[in-house]
Amino acid sequence: MDLNKYIGIPYKDYGRGPDSYDCWGLVCMVASEMFNHHLPSFVEVNPDDKKSITRAAQQLVLSKSLTVTPTPCPGAIAAGCYGGVFIHVGIVVEADGRMWVLETDTDTNSRLLTLDKFAQLFERVEYYVET
Repeated sequence: MDLNKYIGIPYKDYGRGPDSYDCWGLVCMVASEMFNHHLPSFVEVNPDDKKSITRAAQQLVLSKSLTVTPTPCPGAIAAGCYGGVFIHVGIVVEADGRMWVLETDTDTNSRLLTLDKFAQLFERVEYYVET
């Protein structure tokens, strides 16, 4: 799959593609198209309500749809956290023999960041894989 088709797509709250995405919408689309993972859309979750985002993610872990992985791998969801709250998500992809986080945000639109650059934006990053 060509990652270039996702680069530069505008950020939009509640965006589920193909012309715009919020961070979860981008993760869902790439997870489906590149890794055959089917995640719930959570379109009802307000992207600005970080506690609701955290509860939605916890639902996936409790339902055993996702599990924490100690090391990033292609297809893993990268969750940027402060304290116990999820702030932002991206998805780990491989390109040019390296792993990256594909993410989107209000100020940047969709882009690739190295794992280290993504991690620098948060207190900690947790990685989740579909079970």
